[in-house]
Amino acid sequence: MSKKILAVDDSVVETMYLKGFAGKIDDVTFEYAKSHEEAIKLCSQEKFGLILIDECMPDGDAFGLLAAIRELDDLNAKTPAIAMGNPSDFAGEEYLEKTGFANYLEKPVDFYMLKAAISLYSL
Repeated sequence: MSKKILAVDDSVVETMYLKGFAGKIDDVTFEYAKSHEEAIKLCSQEKFGLILIDECMPDGDAFGLLAAIRELDDLNAKTPAIAMGNPSDFAGEEYLEKTGFANYLEKPVDFYMLKAAISLYSL
């Protein structure tokens, strides 16, 4: 069975990287959202095995979006989430845990780090 992953990022370049990587990872399908609104809509309609969220987007930060997703029905209330961004955006493991993120990926996302994150965290 294929794992379904939601990637939320407003960057066209980063989304192109992720789309290129997606075709190289077996048993994984990606959905993409360019805004918080799109991500919330998708999360209210379907279950994901992992959610990747850009730390800083024009319509808010990753922490606010994850909180909004968690407030939806039970579909993705416990879905692991990984923030994507600059390591200096994250104040350590304790900060990520307090905000509900399992981990973070440095941007630009490295293929092998993405593959490892999917193996470790996706449901």
